[in-house]
Amino acid sequence: MLGLANPLLRSVWFDQLFFVGFGFALVIAIVIGVPVALIYRSRGWTNPVGVLIGGFLIGVLPYWVFFLIDFPPVALSDFKPIAMFGGYGASGALVFWLTLRAFGALPAARLPR
Repeated sequence: MLGLANPLLRSVWFDQLFFVGFGFALVIAIVIGVPVALIYRSRGWTNPVGVLIGGFLIGVLPYWVFFLIDFPPVALSDFKPIAMFGGYGASGALVFWLTLRAFGALPAARLPR
């Protein structure tokens, strides 16, 4: 490990958690995010609202899978973690959309007449 990923805490545990979390996020982005992005692009759902909804659902998916395996369904009614994970997914999707837009991979939005 790097040992200095968090210079304020200087904790090896932080480094290990950071790299494990980054690995999971990368796997989710590649295995789930890229195919969903390709489906959205092929169907023409490239507006920001659709991207945010899809990102929210992708962000909540690992939380739902984890809790369906280990905990009772009552745990799914807690709003705070659902909003947190969904917010992470939506913000990641928005950054992905903005990046594609900045590099010209998405067509320019047409305003309705």
